[in-house]
Order: sequence, then structure tokens, then C-alpha cells
Amino acid sequence: MPRKTDRSVQQRLIALVGIVAIVGVAVLLLYAGGLLGNQSGGEGIEDVVLLDPPPAESRGDLDIGSARGNLAQDFEISDFDGERHRLSDLRGKVVFVNFWATWCLPCQFELPDIAALQSQHPDDLVVLLVNRRQSVSQADDYLDEVASDTGWIKAVDPTDRLYDDYRALAMPSSYIVDPDGVIAAVGTGPISLADMETAYQRALARDPDLSTSTDGEQIEARKTASLPLQSRTLPRPDPPQPIRHDQPGSSPHHRL
Repeated sequence: MPRKTDRSVQQRLIALVGIVAIVGVAVLLLYAGGLLGNQSGGEGIEDVVLLDPPPAESRGDLDIGSARGNLAQDFEISDFDGERHRLSDLRGKVVFVNFWATWCLPCQFELPDIAALQSQHPDDLVVLLVNRRQSVSQADDYLDEVASDTGWIKAVDPTDRLYDDYRALAMPSSYIVDPDGVIAAVGTGPISLADMETAYQRALARDPDLSTSTDGEQIEARKTASLPLQSRTLPRPDPPQPIRHDQPGSSPHHRL
């Protein structure tokens, strides 16, 4: 008959093995979700370079920043093929800059609507999808599952340099830049297609009334260089499945 001390040692060993197993599974899940480890980018992917933006024509002396009404911080970023893109080279069109990741459930709801928006405005809108710190292969496979490629630029921010510089507050985060390079709207959290359209039209028109929201309420810019949005409760589908654009009302959104 084993002694009491032997049973105590065995129990401790079993408990230790269980803890190690649990930690190991947690680490694997975090790694698979892109939240742990250096999985960012891929071959030919370079870090984001921040640049001084050229002035906006006929818009006066604007502050450079990430708030609505600011001249957008210029940058150069790698797409999934390693080709470099500069924000200021897209002047003349509305640019929808969207930060997303595969682990971001609200992004799954929003991406199909972004694709729909670009499909509706193929000539005057450029969508720049910025993946945060994930491998190109992982991000590309995910996009193929949740949304149709409408010709958007698929880019990656391998070190979160751009995300941090734009002082984004949540995931997803969006910045709608007008043809002069001025930020016309900021979205913190998922945005509905209707509000995307409103923001696009405002940007295309270079709307000078940057103090009024889409419903006419006055909004003050926050010190964090973003705008408050009216939030609603986001559902928790179980299990999460790719959301198609032809499923209306599948997710509440924030309003710009």
C-alpha cells in the first residue's frame, strides 16, 4: 500500500501536468489567432514608413493627424505581394483605410459591407485594408472566406506602427480620407453599409461641415483624435460563420 506522502507527490505531479497542458493549449490558440509570436508579414514585406503629407490644395493650413478634419498622416505600406503603396499617391479619390485582423469578430461582419461599398463606387473609391501583424497567407486565406475581392489593396502593418500612429481605439477602425487627403470620417468599431455610404459621399464632396454628424447632432472631437460613435450591442454568433452581404440585419453597427 503506497504511503500518504507518495500519493501526495503523485497528485501534485498530475496537477502540474494538467496546468502545463492548459497553458500549452492557450499558447497554441493565441499563436493561431495571431495574438502571440512574430507571425507578421512574409517574404518581401517591409515595415510601414511614415511620411510628411503634401498639403491639401485650397484647404488652408491643416494639422496633420488622425482626427476628422486633419490632413491624414502620409505613409508607405506593403501589400500582400510586397508592392509598396503610398497614401498620398491615391489623391483624387476617396480612400477607405480599414484596420482589421482574423481574430476580430466585428471585422468579419464589416468586411462584406466594405466590399459592397467599393463595388458600388469602383471609379472614385479605393479601399486600403490594413491587416495587423499577421502572416500574409493567414490574412489572405481569411479574406477569401469572408468577402469577395473587389480590387481592394490588401496591405499589412507588421509591427503595428501605422495602427499606433493613427491612434486607433478599437478593432475594426476605419478612416475615410477625401480626395484632398483630409480625413472626412473616423469609425471606431464596425460601421453599417448605410453609414459607410454617407461617409463616402461626404468625403467625395469634400464636405466642409466637419462638426455635424450624419443625424445632425453636433459632435466634438475627442482629445484622443477620434470621434465618439453611437454603439450598439454586438451579437455573439455561436459558432462564428463567414457573413455574406446578402444576409441583411446580421449585425448591428456603430454610426459615424
